[in-house]
Amino acid sequence: MLIFSGKPEPASDQELIQRYKQSQDLSHLAELFKRYSHLIYGVCLKYLKDPELSRDETMDIFHTLQPLLLKHEVNNFNSWLYTVTRNHCLMTLRRSQRLNIVAHSPEELENTVSFMENRDSDHPIYMNGDQVNDKLLQEAIQSLKDCQQICLTLFYLEGKSYKEIEHITGFTQKQIKSNIQNGRRNLRLYFERLDIN
Repeated sequence: MLIFSGKPEPASDQELIQRYKQSQDLSHLAELFKRYSHLIYGVCLKYLKDPELSRDETMDIFHTLQPLLLKHEVNNFNSWLYTVTRNHCLMTLRRSQRLNIVAHSPEELENTVSFMENRDSDHPIYMNGDQVNDKLLQEAIQSLKDCQQICLTLFYLEGKSYKEIEHITGFTQKQIKSNIQNGRRNLRLYFERLDIN
């Protein structure tokens, strides 16, 4: 005779995501967030180098996740969360350092390692000469496929070369070039839909 005792198995990440999407009950998201909060804090600390700021940004990410999880299909929560956290930290750094990124043509992308430059105006990407603020840029980046998010972030925001991105991601240089070009095109389309360009 089998006797079962003890607590029931905890819900998987995917189960908690589905429960949150169906009910929009924040308790499911809070349980999921609790599992990864120390990892989120660790990533924030790595990028921001400030314990207090990292704690604040960790809580901001909890609020950021609420609408994002409702909009996106997430199959690998761990890697998706890392991308969201890293992008959030990079946006925070760009705000504090007033860092700008200039978008170049696909031909220039092939031969250029990084397009970061410090400017007096407020950060972001220049799409056809127009500035895009951090919030819109973050939303636009989150709308991309994961592979495009990763390649754009590494190439533009972290100044990595194709070879470095190849080593980090395992993508071929052809795939990296394609992800960057397609990501930039999709960003442009995203902003056009918002009537920004």
